[in-house]
Amino acid sequence: MLLVVGSGFDKQPQRLVERWARVGVDVALVTPADLSRPGWRLRPGRPQETRAAISGRLISGDEIDAVVSLLPWVGSYDLPHIIEDDRDYVAQEMGSFLLAWLLTLSCPVVERPTPRSLAGCGRSVFEWAAVAESMGIDRAPCWVGPIVAVTLVGGRAVGDVPRNLAAPAEALATTAACSLVTLWFTTEWRPRVVGADVRPEAGCDAAADALLDWLERR
Repeated sequence: MLLVVGSGFDKQPQRLVERWARVGVDVALVTPADLSRPGWRLRPGRPQETRAAISGRLISGDEIDAVVSLLPWVGSYDLPHIIEDDRDYVAQEMGSFLLAWLLTLSCPVVERPTPRSLAGCGRSVFEWAAVAESMGIDRAPCWVGPIVAVTLVGGRAVGDVPRNLAAPAEALATTAACSLVTLWFTTEWRPRVVGADVRPEAGCDAAADALLDWLERR
């Protein structure tokens, strides 16, 4: 089965799950609230003994075909069921657990988490600017004007992408080794890279379909 990790207050993960479910995929949404359910297990070095508890179902590590993480980190707002004074602490503990749990899995995890972000590398706008500069692509990390978002899956732009953005976006995603990312560009005739979304815009049909196709070829 496929798992999508995301905030219960974010529509993008839910849309992704709904899209995949409509085409017959065995898929489930994992939210921070699910981590309060009994049954979770972390066994470093023994992924087959790893467990997830989702909506009353216990899922072993070897049942998970792939995970898509659309959760940058666990926030206190994700945990309204926790006593208010304890939410910040519990959020930090859940985030640390999810990081270790995702890294332990032997299946593909998109994007593979880091201590900076559960949804990938977590580069800042200035780090994206540095990558762009190394490639000779214009950048504008301090841009505050209108932007265009380009989502890429497996290094390919998906959806209705302006012609002048597809090539630089694909080159940047490939160089940055990002399998799933939403990059921001200025709207000028000669666009400049602004940065990237903290979590990819994977909920639209084009991105969801491209991502499913890409995962099925892993």
